[in-house]
Amino acid sequence: MGILRAELILARGRIRTLGRAGLNPQSHLAIAGGKVLASGGREVMNLRGPRTRVVDLGGSAVFPGFNDAHAHVVYHGLTRFAADLSGARGIDDVLDRLKAHAASLKPGEWQQGLGYRTDELTERRQPHRTELDRATGDRPAFIDERGGHARVANSAALAAAGIASDTPNPQGGRIGRDLNGSPNGSKVS
Repeated sequence: MGILRAELILARGRIRTLGRAGLNPQSHLAIAGGKVLASGGREVMNLRGPRTRVVDLGGSAVFPGFNDAHAHVVYHGLTRFAADLSGARGIDDVLDRLKAHAASLKPGEWQQGLGYRTDELTERRQPHRTELDRATGDRPAFIDERGGHARVANSAALAAAGIASDTPNPQGGRIGRDLNGSPNGSKVS
């Protein structure tokens, strides 16, 4: 059996690998079969074969893959500006939190609430747009269920978005409607 040869060598870089000591700086990285074969200094070049592609990094940086395990990073960032609805136990609790949050907003500024879960609400249903209207008035507002897959907008937000009874469902989603066909404010994707 021959010596394993690298398919790709990244050379002369600032390569950071994860290990027991944390982000260890290296200058060379060898890859074969989609996996890291070796990392280190110039000695990694000993894994070069006749078909090995060598990329001279010229000091550029290489970092380990940072994989998002479905963490909704942007959603988390939005929580810094929205009403915190996590742990809400009922629709009245959601509405009270929206009213309190509104005091921090400028007139006409859109309001957002994030983090409630329908299955944790005593009503076991999404709030209706008219319920949100009671807490938000004519300020456009919408709330997101934790995970971001369900939303409810108030009447002002629906009007601002041009959503009416005759608005078709968006691709990949559904506009929630009352029995008479008028939007109830919910959208599920």
